[in-house]
Amino acid sequence: GSKGYIITVLQTGYTEQLGNDLWIEFCKERVVYDFEFWAIITVIITDKVSGADINFKLNRAQRYYLSRLEELRLKGLPIDVILLKARQWGGSTLTQLYMLWIQLFHKQNWNSVICGHVESAARNVSGMLQKAVDHMPLWLTDIQIKTSPYMGSVKTRTINYSGSRFSVGSAEKPESLRSENISMAHLTEVGLWRETKGKKPEDLIQAIFGSILSSPCSMKVLESTAKGIGNYFHRTWLSAESGTNNFTPIFIPWFMIDMYSEYIDHTTYYKFAQSLNEYEVELFKLGATFEAIKWYRAKSKEMN
Repeated sequence: GSKGYIITVLQTGYTEQLGNDLWIEFCKERVVYDFEFWAIITVIITDKVSGADINFKLNRAQRYYLSRLEELRLKGLPIDVILLKARQWGGSTLTQLYMLWIQLFHKQNWNSVICGHVESAARNVSGMLQKAVDHMPLWLTDIQIKTSPYMGSVKTRTINYSGSRFSVGSAEKPESLRSENISMAHLTEVGLWRETKGKKPEDLIQAIFGSILSSPCSMKVLESTAKGIGNYFHRTWLSAESGTNNFTPIFIPWFMIDMYSEYIDHTTYYKFAQSLNEYEVELFKLGATFEAIKWYRAKSKEMN
C-alpha cells in the first residue's frame, strides 16, 4: 500500500499530501504501459448516442482489438494490421487514439497520417484528436499539451509535448496529406475508396505506406467494413489470411459488439441454453453470448 511504501521505503512520516503525490507518480508511470488506464482517466470523447462528452471506456470489441495491437507492440514488431469489422463499435476511434498514445508516451517526432474515404470523415478525426489533446490533464504531463498548424496547414498539426505531427485527409483530396517522414498511417473505410480517372486506391495507399520505415511502434492500419469482392481491400485481406503479406488480419464479428444484444433474466438462462439450435451453438462456441444470440434471433425474424 502507499502508506506502507512511504513509511518503510521512503522512511518518512505519512501525510495526505505525500499520499497524493505518490498516487500521481504511480499514474504517470502506469499510463506508459496501460493504454486502457490512460484512456479512461484522461481521454474525453463525444458519445455517439447522447452527444455528451464522456471518458473513453473501452468496450468488448475494442479490448480485443487493443490486445492484438499490444501483442505486436510488445514483441517489438511493426504494427501492420488489416481490420475487417462491423460498424458502430469504435474501431477507428481506438486506432487513432492508440496512435496518439504512442506519440505522447513512447516516441518523439513520430508522425502519423489518417486518411478517410471522404473529407467530412477527416474533419471528424481532427476534431476528436484535438479534443483528446485539449483535455489532457496538467498533472500527467507537467506542461499544457497543445497542437499548432504545421507550416500553416490546418490539416497537419504538431504536438508540442513530443514534436510529433498528425495529418488528416481523404482519398477524395489526397494532396492535403503530408507523406514525408511518416511512421504511422491509418487508412479507414478502404473498401469505399473510389477509383478515379488515372488514380486507383492502391496508388495512394502504396504512396503513404511506402514512406513508412518498418520498425517497432511503426503502424500501418488498413480498415474497412466488407464492401464486395475483388477490390484492393479484399485482395489484401486474403493475402493476410494466407500469410503472403506482412499484415495481421483482425476480424471483429457482430456478436463481439455490445449493442447487438438483448437482456436475458438470469432465471431463464438454463431454459434459453436448452433452446439453442445447431447454428446458435456454433455461435456460442465462437464467443457469442446468450444475449447476443437472443438479439440474433429477433433480428432474423425481423429480416425474414
